[in-house]
Amino acid sequence: MSGIDHEKFNRILKGMHELRPDSFMEQMRRVIWEHPNTAGVFADAMSIGQIKSKKWLIEELKMCVGSGTELDLGRVYILAGWYGTLAYLLKQDPKIFIKSIVNIDVDPTCEGIAQRLNVDWIEDWRFKAITMDVLNVDYNGSFDFPAWSKTQDMMVSHKSSCDTIINTSCEHIEKFNELYEKFPEGKLLVLQSNNFDIPEHVNRVESIDQFTEQTPMSKVLFSGELDCDVYVRFMRIGVK
Repeated sequence: MSGIDHEKFNRILKGMHELRPDSFMEQMRRVIWEHPNTAGVFADAMSIGQIKSKKWLIEELKMCVGSGTELDLGRVYILAGWYGTLAYLLKQDPKIFIKSIVNIDVDPTCEGIAQRLNVDWIEDWRFKAITMDVLNVDYNGSFDFPAWSKTQDMMVSHKSSCDTIINTSCEHIEKFNELYEKFPEGKLLVLQSNNFDIPEHVNRVESIDQFTEQTPMSKVLFSGELDCDVYVRFMRIGVK
C-alpha cells in the first residue's frame, strides 16, 4: 500500500472492529493484511460508486419478489466477480437464500482475495472463486471447472450448475453479444453496465434503452439507472 504503513493501517482496522464489531470490516482487514500487494487495486472495488451499485442491486432484487418474501436465487454464478464483494453482501442478507456461489473472473489475482473474503462459505463448496474467461463457461447444464482440494492436496474437477447469472461488469465484456447468446432461456439474469468512458470499458452503453437492446428478456422484473456522480449505472433484472 503505497504511502501507508501496512501494519499500522491494519492496527487501525482491528481497533475499529473491536470498537464496533463488524464481520465485513474484519474480513476486509484480513484480506488487506494477507494480500498487501493488491490493496491499492482492491480499494477500487470498495469505491462509493461500486458499493452503491451493489446495494442498489440487492435492494431491487428483493423488491422484485415483494416485501417480506424470501428471495431464492439457488445456485449463483457471478461473472467478472472481481474480489467477491458482491458475493459477500448477497450471502449476508437474511432475506436472500443462496445454495451456492461461483465467482468467476479472468484475472488470477482475484481468486485468492475472493476466497479469503468469503472463507465462511468455502466449506462444502458453498462458495468457490475460479479464474476463467466467462466465455468458456458452460451455462446450460452441469459444468466441470478446476478447483484446488485442500483435503486431497491436488487440483480436482468440481461439478456445478446455475439458476441465477449475475454480471455487474457488462461494460468490460468485449464479446458481450456472444456471451449473452450462451445464457440459456429461463435463467434469472441480473446485469449491470455503465456509460463511463475509459479504455477498458469496451462495451459501455449510453442509455438504458441501449442496454435493453443488448439484453432482450422474456420477462423483465426491473430496468433502471442509478446516478453515480461521474457516471450512470444501468441495471436489468429478468428472465431470458
